[in-house]
Amino acid sequence: MAQQVPDVDELEMEYQHLDFMEEMIDLGEFIENRRDEGEELQAQQLLVIQGIPVSFPGQPNPNQWIMMENIILSLSEGKNVLIESPTGSGKTLAFLCATLAWVHHQHQNQQRVPGGGETKKPVIYYTVKTHAQVSTVLKELRKTSYASPHINPLSNLKVAILGSRRQLCTNQDVIRNEHEESRDDACKRLHANFEINRQQQGQQLPLPTCPLYKPEEDDYFKNNRRCANGAIRDIEDITNSALVNQSCAYFGSRRQLASSDIVICPYNYIISSHIRNSVGIHLTNNIVIFDEGHNLQSVSCEEGSVSITLRNLRQIIDNCNNATRNPQAGGLLANKIRILSAALLNVWEWMVDPQTLPQTNADVLDAFRDFLDRDTVRNMENAVDYVINAIENEPTLGSGTAQEIRKFVSVLKLLYTRNAEGDGDNDDMILQNYFLQLENEGAVSRRLNIICLNASTVFGQISRQARSVLVTSATLSPLDSFQKDLGIPFEAPISLDQGIPASRYWITKVGSGPNGLELNLKSTSREVLALQKEVGQLVLKVCQTVPNGVLVFFPSNPFLQKMKRGWEQDPVEELGGRTIMSSINDAKHVVSEADMTDAVNTRELLRQYREQSRIGRGAVIFGILRGKLSEGVDFQDQEARAVISLGIPFAPPNAPTVFARKSSTSQLEYWRWYNTNAIRALSQCLGRSVRHQEDWGAMIMVDQRLIERAEDFRGMMPQWIEAETEAPRNQYNNFNDMIRSLQRFVAENNR
Repeated sequence: MAQQVPDVDELEMEYQHLDFMEEMIDLGEFIENRRDEGEELQAQQLLVIQGIPVSFPGQPNPNQWIMMENIILSLSEGKNVLIESPTGSGKTLAFLCATLAWVHHQHQNQQRVPGGGETKKPVIYYTVKTHAQVSTVLKELRKTSYASPHINPLSNLKVAILGSRRQLCTNQDVIRNEHEESRDDACKRLHANFEINRQQQGQQLPLPTCPLYKPEEDDYFKNNRRCANGAIRDIEDITNSALVNQSCAYFGSRRQLASSDIVICPYNYIISSHIRNSVGIHLTNNIVIFDEGHNLQSVSCEEGSVSITLRNLRQIIDNCNNATRNPQAGGLLANKIRILSAALLNVWEWMVDPQTLPQTNADVLDAFRDFLDRDTVRNMENAVDYVINAIENEPTLGSGTAQEIRKFVSVLKLLYTRNAEGDGDNDDMILQNYFLQLENEGAVSRRLNIICLNASTVFGQISRQARSVLVTSATLSPLDSFQKDLGIPFEAPISLDQGIPASRYWITKVGSGPNGLELNLKSTSREVLALQKEVGQLVLKVCQTVPNGVLVFFPSNPFLQKMKRGWEQDPVEELGGRTIMSSINDAKHVVSEADMTDAVNTRELLRQYREQSRIGRGAVIFGILRGKLSEGVDFQDQEARAVISLGIPFAPPNAPTVFARKSSTSQLEYWRWYNTNAIRALSQCLGRSVRHQEDWGAMIMVDQRLIERAEDFRGMMPQWIEAETEAPRNQYNNFNDMIRSLQRFVAENNR
């Protein structure tokens, strides 16, 4: 059932009734904007899926049908959803429409029950990993009739976007002085001053406060969630509006929370129990969506882990002692800080004692029983909760110190809470989920590592509270291990095929370069000059073959820098004595993630890349696997005609998490985990290319190990990628055969 585009008379009437709270736009601009929106929404289709009406912008593709059927069925039964679907398959739109339709239908049915009273609708928490993803989610949400009261007069979808003080603060004095005091600490200090002034009621000279924080006035943000043209605000709109209206975007967005239908927030706002509690996020009977959820296992384990050095612990204890001497610290607050200081001092004395040898697991647990048992942790938890709340009004202890203590205490609580679900004081239960280690760090220091090995220790809490948890990404394979790692049940996990014709994408593994040199890019081989030149000539040849934009991903920033220096400095005989980088510059405009040092120049360099990739010789961008460009950044059409991955992004063997896994699990289980995490990150970067039916692009994985160890990695890539790399048509005897095939692919699609 198609929607109608509003006519001019209707729009003039609507314009006259608008209250332009932030920016004034003239009638002509308003009508043009609204008719553009109306034409986009004109294609809305009313579908019936699993017996529930779903309004969808246009005709869903086959993958979207499958996703929406599974989502609605699982929501109806209160089950969880796990769907792997390729980048560009319309996951975000399908998840939004299906979830909003189910919530709307459920609420309508409950209201029809005689005598049922007012029933609260389930809230949808849509979580994202990066700031860029917020804009992507809002862009898809704006396409739906659920978010457009212009098309659906009954729709008044209330959206809240949660972010950090760093993202949302618009106090220009605080921003200018950030080199002296962080926005987080400055905000908390000014907020505390406000509360002190209110308590003193003018009896003393008022302390400085933030002029944007006005809790006594009508809340602008609570009542104005949209731009003047009716569009749902994104973070930039929110901060711009705060500047114009002299309001606080940070606290304003939180006041929207209680009355919101859908809340868009970072992963950690849901995964961290203390952030959920402090912000006021309630999961009971609500719905949680994790978009780009392939990192959930590692993010959950990080939330349940802590690592602390002697020096760091001593600094925390000293800060606590100083805080208790602060005149602003009342008796109860000072006592709570002393409880924390005394418990942490016991830990420090154990760590610093020369009689205490480096130890792991059971030995650490035995030591904990002497000074860090359950009762002590419970007292610390109560104390740190009081302190965190108190310093909002009494800035006696720095927020950074308080958060470090809370992190340490929350991990200890998880350590013991998980055990409480097992068999009493069974140490085996703890050591199945945690690796404990006291290690020497250099000649004079030590480090205590408490590493979470089981994501369900953290993630299981979310699943037990929420009605349904919905997880999607382009790279969740292998699904059985992903489900096992999270430790929660999913109803029939599915992996969907690439819905784009196979003629539109070209995938291969490359084990040798233009001169026949084997390309084994393990860390010990990267110093070899001949290998650096071979990789550089391969990148150059692809840049000369593929038009527009090319993405090149390196396994690490040091490897990127090393390669780039070699390509800039060393002349190559095969290139007539020129350097590789000068030749790449002739072929493409070059941009590097290594130069993206802050948000401002990141936006500018991405703008340059996007602009240059669509004109003239095109552009190439050097990124890092697991970096900011490898996921969450949307490269459209000409911006990603080829993706090259160099090497395999294995985690450093000496990383605490890797060492913990290797020490605590069987060899088979360790290598499965180690390989899966690397191949998942590799697969994620490939998804930057080919995002819709009319798009096309090449995906080139460079490393001989991908060919030699194919059996070790089998089943770890999405099915459609694995099937293509193993197809006979994508097997080549040498590099030149591969390039000729790539040239044919480009010629067939670049028309």
